[in-house]
Amino acid sequence: MNAMVLISPVHAMVAVETWDGSNEYLRIETTALESARNLYFDGFMFYDDKEGWLEYLEAEEITAIDCNMAKILNIHPIN
Repeated sequence: MNAMVLISPVHAMVAVETWDGSNEYLRIETTALESARNLYFDGFMFYDDKEGWLEYLEAEEITAIDCNMAKILNIHPIN
């Protein structure tokens, strides 16, 4: 699965591609702990098809960082 870190001016979340090359993503809200605990998936997991994914990135002013590119971009985890 292709993982992404999504960064907006006020928030960050993650997304994973549903299948390699599908251009369909599951966005996962990592701060919605109450929804996760109650298994309320609509509260912290969102599905985007190819068109929806592109619309989300454009409409929300999101910077998407492809985790596969982290090493090339010289992005390292905090130690």
